[in-house]
Amino acid sequence: MSTPHADAQLAAVDDIDSAAAGTYDTPLGITNPPIDELLDRASSKYALVIYAAKRARQINDYYNQLGDGI
Repeated sequence: MSTPHADAQLAAVDDIDSAAAGTYDTPLGITNPPIDELLDRASSKYALVIYAAKRARQINDYYNQLGDGI
């Protein structure tokens, strides 16, 4: 069972979230890079997949080391 005070807080948070949703531009170059520009740097789409997989493993290993305390 929720209280009226808790409902008012949730409503206030919803208002903030919906108002802030369109206040910044999404960075397109990092989150959605154009495939043509990436293919200029690699020999094929397959090579891009290999590079991405290696980078993902590096990031994963880094965060695993942080969790292990190394």
